[in-house]
Formats: sequence, structure tokens, C-alpha cells
Amino acid sequence: MTLAVAVPATAGEFMPISTEAFQAAMAAQRPTVFHVRTKDGVLCNAQHAVLAKLMAEPAFKDYVVLEVDFAGNPMSVKMLGAKMPATIIYGRGGVDIGRVVGATDEATIRALLVKTAPDAPVAAAVK
Repeated sequence: MTLAVAVPATAGEFMPISTEAFQAAMAAQRPTVFHVRTKDGVLCNAQHAVLAKLMAEPAFKDYVVLEVDFAGNPMSVKMLGAKMPATIIYGRGGVDIGRVVGATDEATIRALLVKTAPDAPVAAAVK
């Protein structure tokens, strides 16, 4: 007999972007990070390392990081309005809260994650 136990999330979740993942994050009002990247980009890999470190913290356990392959998924790149790889877009509930391009320092990435927190006010979409 198998016993299923619900275990609360202890870390943010990483997954490739898909319609299903996007819709689920929006419906749940989860803080969402879109990481537009290339697999071998130096900046992209540095950003990924910082995001992985931060997502391991309990404060970011409800977040989802949807990874977008810049070269392999041009439709998603266009939908997000990303112009280049190494772009991190922060949102919640379909609202674009902020974005950075090329930032790899933990303080900058952390500050935008905090603005995306479930209890943070959402003022307006960023253009």
C-alpha cells in the first residue's frame, strides 16, 4: 500500500515554460520569474546559479521560475517582450512587476524577487 503525504513546498520550483505551467502559475497567483536564457551563455548561467541559490530559501518557496530558451522558443520570447538572453522578468498574476537584463548580482535579483512576493503590493504593469 502506498501512502501519499502532502509535503509543503520548501523551495521555489524551476520548469521549462509551457502553456500549462504559465496558466497554472497565473491561476494560483504564484510569484513567477521568467528567465530568458541560452544554455551556454555566461551571464545566463550566472543568473541561473543566483536564482537556484535564492529559490532554495524558504522565503521564495512559493515562486516558480519558468525557463525560456531564447533561441528555441521565439514565440515565448516575443510574448514576454524580451529582446535578448539574460533577461529576468518578474511577475505575479499576469502583471509584469519588473525586469532586468544582464544582472548577475544577488542583491539586484533578490530585490526584485521581494517585490514579487505574494504580500507585496502590485502597483501597475511595467512597460
